[in-house]
Amino acid sequence: MSSIFAKSSVYVTRISPTRTGTIADFKKFREEIELYGAGVWDKDAKNRMTVGDYWAVILGEKNSEKVEFYRVVMDLQDTLRPSHWESANPYNTGNGVIGAGGRHVIRLKKVPDVPQMPWTVFKSVAQWSQGCSSWMPRGTTRCKKGADILQLLLNPLAYFSAVGTLQTSRWF
Repeated sequence: MSSIFAKSSVYVTRISPTRTGTIADFKKFREEIELYGAGVWDKDAKNRMTVGDYWAVILGEKNSEKVEFYRVVMDLQDTLRPSHWESANPYNTGNGVIGAGGRHVIRLKKVPDVPQMPWTVFKSVAQWSQGCSSWMPRGTTRCKKGADILQLLLNPLAYFSAVGTLQTSRWF
């Protein structure tokens, strides 16, 4: 396995279709990517994300979610949080008591030439909650099978062929 996999983690965040503030923030993030080639977002609750890590973002309505991939290219201070971001409260009600204001900011770039992946495929490769079709991570979560996800990103056809359990037509 390449050293890139040993040093990089994959973090996953659900952008809920019911959270209008988060949707607006993500739209601004995408606009930054289009205009400048990179955009800012905040780290996980424990500020563990670091340069070289990957961020997988789950987007879309229930039962048709897709995953987009970004790479952390710069680590910034929490003082650089945009004023429109949530700071005083946790992002998810009922999932924490600490406000988001202490999260550091990271600069990310979209992983080039990687199509959106169906959430069902990502979840299968990550071996997450295989018995529950509606399960989603709460907050930003580190993927323990991140190396398998990264291998898939680098060479999806070879990976699907090697695994033999996922249908390539579900992704391409």
